Amino acid sequence: MCFAQLASSTPPRPAHGLSRTLPLFHSSFLSLLSALQQQFFSGELGPSTIVGSAAFNLLIIVAVCTVAIPPGDDPKNPDGRKIADLPTYTVTCTWGIFAYVWLIIILVLPPTPDICTFYEGLLTFLFFPTTVTMAYMADKGMFTKTKVAPQSRVISVDGSEVQSEAAAILKKLDNPNMTNEEKAKLMVAMSSSGKPSRAVLRQQAVRSMSGGKRVVAPKPSADLMSKYVKAGKPHATFFFGDSQGNECSKYAVLESNPNLTIHVMRVPAKGEATIKYKSVDIPGGAKAGEDYEGVEGTLTFKDGENTKDIQIKIMDDEAVEEDEKFLMKIFDCSDPTGELSNGGTAEITIVDDDEPGEIGFLPEDAMMVVKESTGKMFLTVKRSNGSSGSITVKYKTVVEGYKTALSDGKRPAKDAFDFDATSGSLTFGPGEIEKKLPLTILDDKIPEPKNCAFEVVLFDCVGPVDRACLSATTVVQVNIVDDENTKAIMDLAMKLKQEQDDKYKPPDSWAAQFSDALEIERDEDDEGPITMPTYIVHFITLPWKLLFATTPPASWNGGWTCFFIALLWIGVVTGFIGDLAALFGCAIGMPDNVTAITFVALGTSLPDTFASKAAALSDDSADAAVGNVTGSNAVNVFLGLGLPWLMASFYWDLTDIDSSVEVDWLSRYKDEKNIMQYYKDNKRPGFAVPAGSLGPSVIIFVACALTCVGTLAWRRQTYGMELGGPQPAANYAATLFACLWGVYIVGSIAVS
Repeated sequence: MCFAQLASSTPPRPAHGLSRTLPLFHSSFLSLLSALQQQFFSGELGPSTIVGSAAFNLLIIVAVCTVAIPPGDDPKNPDGRKIADLPTYTVTCTWGIFAYVWLIIILVLPPTPDICTFYEGLLTFLFFPTTVTMAYMADKGMFTKTKVAPQSRVISVDGSEVQSEAAAILKKLDNPNMTNEEKAKLMVAMSSSGKPSRAVLRQQAVRSMSGGKRVVAPKPSADLMSKYVKAGKPHATFFFGDSQGNECSKYAVLESNPNLTIHVMRVPAKGEATIKYKSVDIPGGAKAGEDYEGVEGTLTFKDGENTKDIQIKIMDDEAVEEDEKFLMKIFDCSDPTGELSNGGTAEITIVDDDEPGEIGFLPEDAMMVVKESTGKMFLTVKRSNGSSGSITVKYKTVVEGYKTALSDGKRPAKDAFDFDATSGSLTFGPGEIEKKLPLTILDDKIPEPKNCAFEVVLFDCVGPVDRACLSATTVVQVNIVDDENTKAIMDLAMKLKQEQDDKYKPPDSWAAQFSDALEIERDEDDEGPITMPTYIVHFITLPWKLLFATTPPASWNGGWTCFFIALLWIGVVTGFIGDLAALFGCAIGMPDNVTAITFVALGTSLPDTFASKAAALSDDSADAAVGNVTGSNAVNVFLGLGLPWLMASFYWDLTDIDSSVEVDWLSRYKDEKNIMQYYKDNKRPGFAVPAGSLGPSVIIFVACALTCVGTLAWRRQTYGMELGGPQPAANYAATLFACLWGVYIVGSIAVS
């Protein structure tokens, strides 16, 4: 099974989005090679592996993710994960199940049972781009009437929608007591991304299984650790924060979002401690019971535990209203030496998204300072408080008649000398909430201080309804300055960011790739000697690491050379897997289809199991853990079977068949009633895929899949979540899913 895992992992540290695509080709190659090795005769290993992998993916991976979520400390409000992007999940789930129903339609039902015609193969393959397109459309909200959220005021951090504090951070950059290095770290922190992608999680899972270095290693912020862990004072500090361990005292959530997760953290995480929390209404703000469900309770931190989560339910309505706020407070710490950062208070804003919209600049951009060497820059024009209909707004640059007074020593900027004057209009279509207004700053190359300004003004806002109007910030004053110190800060920030990116940058030479393959890497925070199991796994997988290290570095030719050579290695290893699986099955008297749905399917799906579990634990929704499983099942059929079946059916239906091949075909299928009937009707052979055990196996899988999806829907209605929730119920659901997989395996073997 380790061979299949390594084949799924592809070369070490692939670049770009190619690593997301390569694992899918494993199933395609298995089916393709199964057909090519037998001169376009169908083999059982490829199709059976795809069905077996689908069963493992849907039933076992979902079972693992269901019980992986800790229930939390509050029995009345257990932790769990809910599918947030329901339209996309519905699309991928529907296509994921239909894909296997489609196999029954073309292989079991008339008019051509046990035969895949060219048009059936073509249609199977065309379902692949159709599925991808519909999933993309669902992700963009094209199948729902839900308005696009006014994201102008929110930033995604750890899955929660957190209000931007960029303005406050930028003000800190003006603090004369801060060093350039501290300012650069703040700028890097602002640009840091939130949670890892699915590809990164899968890559991490494979590396963990083969003794390699994990890509993501979540841990508390080092800056906050040094800030709060004081020498000689082992007291704990409690604060609201995000997944990077940084403080976050302001959160925001859309009114249409049913749940908000906020994190309560402590440093250091020594000993046990409890702290109480409750929601508090603000006069004139959000009201518990009307706008949100009030919460109150106690969080218990065990020894070594840094973080606890609080779930808050948000209530949606159709009323057009202002954004409303309320507070979350933590208090009554059981540790007498414990401290509360920021007074133990966090402000939460419920963002209403029912307005048609207002157009304006960001308030923090009202007074901008740019360096003269900026060149091309863009002002962000936002549509806030709704996104219904189309709105057009005009803009122009102004160098006389300033609406904002110039400070002493500042002169008006000169057109064509300091900047290029511009004017025009911006049109926001339905659902569009952001436009970029381009400006050009000119560098006069004169080595002297520069302190000039011009304004950009928005005016004449026209929309479909009278309520469409300009927001409070319609003027931006752009101040152009010389920027030697700012440039120093920017250069340092770029250096720090580059060091951060280089940590997981793919090797840029063959020597580095072979060095990485030979090295037993560990996370920076791992302590103690390397364990014997790590050594054993490393040396078992070492030949394959060295083999894949021969792949050209991902930095060459934009990654395309690496991509195609990686495909070649996947084909080689897949052929090895196919032969090894067939020989193993032959040695123990196991049919190819049984070997495929057990050993081969298990090996190809194990990396996704660990990746899905990591996604379930790190995300605040079940989208990455469940949605990707259903989507991959559809792709496995439409691409993994569609591509080789399209090629094979083209060969049998649209090319001249040699008489010796026809004799071989008749010899193979002389006892197959449906196939011989097709030969009599069409006077030539066709691409035969005897449904035999595959048909009943697919029928069993579809029944188990529908039961699994129905159970997830029932859990959503009953507990408000698909994964996690009350511990007994989660255990029962996981046991059911595991039993369904057992039913599929036993049933498939019984009909083989």
